Amino acid sequence: MSKGTQANPELTDQSVHNRVRGFAAGMASGITKLVVGHPFDTIKIRMQTTSKSDGRFKGPLDCFLKTVSREGPRALYKGATPPLVGWMFMDSIMLGTLHNARILMQRWNGDKPLSVFQHGLAGLAGGITVSFVATPVEQIKARLQVQYDSGNKVYKGPIDCVKQVVRNNGIFGLWQGLLPTMLFRSWFFVFWGSYEVFTKELSKLNMTDGTVTFVAGGLSATAFWAGAFPSDVVKNRYMTQPDVSPKKFPTPTSVARFVYKTEGLAGFYRGFLPSFLRAFPTNASAVFMFEFVMNLLGKEKPLLLFAIPKKGRLHEQCLQLLSGSDIHFNRRTRQDIALCTNLPIALIFLPASDIPKYVAEGNVDLGISGQDMIVESEVQDKVTEIMELEFGKCRLCVQVPVKGEYQTIEQLAGKRIVTSFDAFARKVFEPIDQTAGTKTTINYVSGSVEAACALGLADGIIDLVESGETMRAAGLHDIHTLLNTQSVLMSNKNSHHQDLIDKITSRIRGVIAANKYVLCTYNVERVNLPRAVQITPGRQAPTVSSLDSHEGWVAVSAMIEKKRKGEIMDLLTEVGATDIMVVAFTNCRV
Repeated sequence: MSKGTQANPELTDQSVHNRVRGFAAGMASGITKLVVGHPFDTIKIRMQTTSKSDGRFKGPLDCFLKTVSREGPRALYKGATPPLVGWMFMDSIMLGTLHNARILMQRWNGDKPLSVFQHGLAGLAGGITVSFVATPVEQIKARLQVQYDSGNKVYKGPIDCVKQVVRNNGIFGLWQGLLPTMLFRSWFFVFWGSYEVFTKELSKLNMTDGTVTFVAGGLSATAFWAGAFPSDVVKNRYMTQPDVSPKKFPTPTSVARFVYKTEGLAGFYRGFLPSFLRAFPTNASAVFMFEFVMNLLGKEKPLLLFAIPKKGRLHEQCLQLLSGSDIHFNRRTRQDIALCTNLPIALIFLPASDIPKYVAEGNVDLGISGQDMIVESEVQDKVTEIMELEFGKCRLCVQVPVKGEYQTIEQLAGKRIVTSFDAFARKVFEPIDQTAGTKTTINYVSGSVEAACALGLADGIIDLVESGETMRAAGLHDIHTLLNTQSVLMSNKNSHHQDLIDKITSRIRGVIAANKYVLCTYNVERVNLPRAVQITPGRQAPTVSSLDSHEGWVAVSAMIEKKRKGEIMDLLTEVGATDIMVVAFTNCRV
């Protein structure tokens, strides 16, 4: 199921393991489907292959009661052996094909999520593919299910049934009914397309994931059977006709004509009630088991989604931060999603300006962007600013021409302002306009804001200032600082990955500390230790140990600021320290 407006990261995983587990989970689904659904299926088949004129059954309940009373409860599982084996392979093939079709289409989509139509196409691919396995299995199952009297059995069991079908019709007789089977199973387009819709809508109702899966699976099956049932009637009647020559129904279309002629449209829905009653619990259980096993195999283990700026200086600095934090990933060319290879994380590469919104709305769990972007997105109350990252530092300033007539922010009231931060600018000028009784015009541009005054588009601008070179080159100077900003690590307040967020935070904090500090070690006489400790107090306290080989001397190690290492080494030398070494490190825990 897609999440938000981004692709499901696990569908971008091209590994063999990811491709195979869909087939494995499908086997579990097939077993579940048999255990829950076969009694319903027996009643359905018996209703479908008889007509009202036969007088054998008055309805589904009558069919159930007569079957149990005359043949015993075990009769409800007649013909269960072929589907026990067959459905394991059938669901394995169908759901494995479904999963791999989704992976293939996700590769075409890039970072866009699969549409409902594409989920339907994946279901169609699974349905058509499995038809080649399902046809012989369902033919043997159906023939065994319509043996009503124990004294007049045509087939002794599944193997005998296979032998007789092959003897009477040839080996390809096992695939008698392939076309109606393909037509019937093409309705899996509806099943998996509607499943995507149901899961999205039910997820809004604050249900657990398991409940959403179960209910959505049942509702999708109901939609499937409502449309597919007529083709199932034709398929089963065509498959279970006696092996005589000439055949009563030479083609599937002759079955359809016969049903319509003798029973009308209602004939195509004979036996629908047990099928309808069977559809929800059987398929809800099967889909639930499929998702459950996929989860056990790791497929649905939720990944933490971590949004990273996709380009520019922030992008490069974030990559260095991730590398230092030992977060490894492989990013395919032109793809904006990358799976981490050593942690359950998917990196989502987005424009920096969009990241606060994605974090606030829960589309991603964690993100890196500027504090200015958080303010502009107006999501300060919806995200948690975990820590400042010590890069991307700048000021959001009001700027005007150096020789212009407006030199205070109050003088710009009622004038023209151009900015990329229009939401924030409106909040800034709203109280100023109320006081002055004016209406300041705020115009948005996405780039080259500094050119607006020279082009006559603005009386002043609001833009970021880092070194000030661009501002001065445009003949501008800043008259008011609105915000001091830098890059921050932020998280969604309701993320379910708090333990992993804490781990990532600890690693990043260690990288930042490693960028600011180096480890300084030296030897010094104990009498000079107090003076040395004043020079190297460390983050909390230095580590001091005695030197066995030099009585009265100690070895000291402490973290010192990298930018002061030269000065500190000089001061240590002055107090008599020797063997002074400074060692850089890439990460730490502080």
